[in-house]
Amino acid sequence: PIYGITGNHDLWFQKKHDAGLMVGEEIAQRVKNYTHLGENEGDIEINGLKIKLFPPGDGSAYANSYKGQKLIESFTGGEKPHLVFGGHYHKALYQFARDIHYWESGTICGQTEFMRGKKLPAHIGYWIVTVKWNSDGVQRVAQEFYPGYE
Repeated sequence: PIYGITGNHDLWFQKKHDAGLMVGEEIAQRVKNYTHLGENEGDIEINGLKIKLFPPGDGSAYANSYKGQKLIESFTGGEKPHLVFGGHYHKALYQFARDIHYWESGTICGQTEFMRGKKLPAHIGYWIVTVKWNSDGVQRVAQEFYPGYE
């Protein structure tokens, strides 16, 4: 199964371009093993493991870890996911705080003229994450980042 959400670039077609295209819903209609979880964030629960997909709509911070840290701090105790996968910043990193495992997912898009103008790097690549959990929560996480180069 494939789970996904739409982010700010996808929503451009719906809101600013006024094309009316709901990208996530269109993919779900065309790809039978794809589940569209919503716009801007989505939640998946697998046997008690809570996963949040979150592409924020703001800009990068002075330090790569700052936005993830602030997101982790914003979750109240009863709503905390076990894992969060963030996108949008085109960065790759992992951090663990408040019993939440957080990844910036990286990007498969190279640096753009917009990013270069803002002095922002693009961390090209992707993660493969393996999680062991039980009713007590996450027991172990192993991750590997596979970098890509232009």
